[in-house]
This record gives sequence, C-alpha cells and structure tokens, in this order.
Amino acid sequence: SQTDINLTSHHGNITQSGDIKAVQNIDINANQTYQNEGKDTIAQANLAITANTVNNQGGQLAAGGNLISQ
Repeated sequence: SQTDINLTSHHGNITQSGDIKAVQNIDINANQTYQNEGKDTIAQANLAITANTVNNQGGQLAAGGNLISQ
C-alpha cells in the first residue's frame, strides 16, 4: 500500500536584522523484509523525509514533509 502525507505550508512575516537562509535535507531509507507466496524474502520499505526551511528578509517560512510507504 502507498500512503502520502502532505503538511500544509505556512507563510508569515518575520522581523530580523539580516538575511538567513537555511536548507535541511534528510533522507532516511528503512528496509523491511517479508516473504511472498514463493517463500522468497523481499526487502521493500522506503521512508523518505525532506525538511526544507528558508528564512529571508521577506519573512517567508516554508515547511514540507512527505511520507511514502509501500
């Protein structure tokens, strides 16, 4: 099965004295084994997480997350 989860982005204003740009990318792969009808062991589980945060003088904060499993 495949599950998609999308997190809502929030936009707002932030007062600051300078420009700050920060980007975080996190990839996590988790492998899980199971047996099919042919009794062969198959590893199939992927978890990918990406977190992006950007702050600039314009005051935009964007956050996104995706969870995909099959």
